[in-house]
This record gives sequence, structure tokens and C-alpha cells, in this order.
Amino acid sequence: MAGDNIITTEVNWQHVGIKSIAQVEDYKVVMDWPVASGGTGEGPTPLQMLPVSLGGCIIAMIAIVARKKRMEIKDIKVKVEAVIEGGNVKEINYQVKVDAPYTPEEIEKLIEQGVKICPVKNALGVPVNRIA
Repeated sequence: MAGDNIITTEVNWQHVGIKSIAQVEDYKVVMDWPVASGGTGEGPTPLQMLPVSLGGCIIAMIAIVARKKRMEIKDIKVKVEAVIEGGNVKEINYQVKVDAPYTPEEIEKLIEQGVKICPVKNALGVPVNRIA
């Protein structure tokens, strides 16, 4: 579509077990399965990459919002838990901890603003819940 940004990823099977390598711009990401499941154990499974992507996106968006507001952030940690049922993601829960010299209310607002604009979260078709 005109004016839209497009992210293109090429993923290639490595002809060894279930291992594949994704190429995203200049970066390579290895995905695999455990040896017991027929893989080589050289990387996370594609399904495991989903919560990794969400956690990274939430951190990036909080950091971007903080930078725009000229807020000093010491650390951001996100723990993501994907609930799997029947081999599919049923829901995703996450926790966010921000270490910064601000009131709890200011930190909460920063987190809410960052999470709201997270494109990975917004693209998911399953419930994504923040837990304490």
C-alpha cells in the first residue's frame, strides 16, 4: 500500500532438524527446537520468539516515550508469560518494572503510554494482560 512501511523477513530452513535462520535487514535470528523434539537445540522455537518480541517491543516503546519526555530511566525489565493451550497461544501476561527517579504515578503513566503504542502488542489477536 502506498505510504505504508513494509518489514520483510526471509526465513530459510537449514536442512538440519528443524533449525531455521531468519534474516531481518542485517540481522540473523536462529530458531530451532529442542533435540528431543527433532531440532538441534541451537535457538528458541518460533513460538518462544513471540513473548521475546513482545517484551523487547514494550521496553523499546517505554524508552522512546521516556526520551521524548526527557525522563531519565535507570532500568526497564519486562517479564512475559505466554499461556499455551493445545499448541496455540491462549493469552499473554506481562509484568513491567521501571527503575526511575519519579513518583509511582509518573512511572505508571510512562508504562501505560509505552504499552499503548507497542505495535507487537497491538498486532496480537489474543488477550495481552498486564499483571502486578
